[in-house]
Amino acid sequence: MKPQVNIVVTCTKRKRIPPSTGLKLRDVQAPDQHTRFVSWLDLLRESEVENFPARRLYAGDHWSVVKTLEEVAATSGFEAILWVCSAGYGLISLDSKIKPYSATFSSPDPDTVCQWNVADSRLEDAVSWWQLQNEWLGPDSVSPRSIAKVAANYPDSPLLVVASRVYLGAIVNDVQKAVLALCDPDLLCIISTGTNRIPGLDGNLLPSSMALQGRVGGSALSLNIRLARTILAESTVKNLRASCLKSELKKWVAAGRPLPRHEREAITDQEVQQYIAEALTKDSEITWGSLLCRLRDGGRACGQERFSSLFQTTKAEFAFIQLGLGASIEQ
Repeated sequence: MKPQVNIVVTCTKRKRIPPSTGLKLRDVQAPDQHTRFVSWLDLLRESEVENFPARRLYAGDHWSVVKTLEEVAATSGFEAILWVCSAGYGLISLDSKIKPYSATFSSPDPDTVCQWNVADSRLEDAVSWWQLQNEWLGPDSVSPRSIAKVAANYPDSPLLVVASRVYLGAIVNDVQKAVLALCDPDLLCIISTGTNRIPGLDGNLLPSSMALQGRVGGSALSLNIRLARTILAESTVKNLRASCLKSELKKWVAAGRPLPRHEREAITDQEVQQYIAEALTKDSEITWGSLLCRLRDGGRACGQERFSSLFQTTKAEFAFIQLGLGASIEQ
């Protein structure tokens, strides 16, 4: 029987099937977060939209790598069990059946869980939302609903948490509880490029930087998950521990060189939306990816996640305006 490794990854905003009407967090209006969460669960339960296994629903560069981890781990002699952190559904397995939705811990985003607090307190919103998700039975009612529970169920197995700084901030309390449930704290390894320290878990945070991009390939957005895949491909049962990997990754970082960065002009959200609106006027079927490439080729800077969010918002507003104009003409 192969030794097991539990891998916690984050979901993606991109879906193979667009989020359903009414299943976007922006549509849930409530006076406080708890009420909003309850209303969100009501929408998920009452929606008649078809469910899909998580592994089939999510899409994008990050997710394409996630789907290879089981095979890569098997090649190295491990049985990998993957768990997904979703702002919309909480902790789910790859085979949990979920509806196309839109919810995120990232801010600014129209579907963020961080709605009420000022900028300095958004982390509190994210942490409390994840706690509410932990307390919900979830879409299949049998899988562990927290990372701490995963650790408690498999105390002798390595636990690899792969998350962006924003998502790690939301789940950090859960991860802190998880390390206490493991038979050896060294079994917890955290990959989160851009995170410099985690209270009580600094020894579990693996070194990472953009200098590793040349080694693992891909875009900056998929660096964390590609680094996890490389670690799985090159690890054995004995060295899949934080202390061993920290030493090895320090050498990787020291030897690595970040890919060249393009000097582009920073622009505001308003300028990006104006650019998108003008493009949609000429071609309403243009995709956000091709338009982002055109923007960058023109010497202006905008991250993929930010541009995608602004594109979806602008396109929805554009469609509404066009519908209004059409109604006016008919009248």
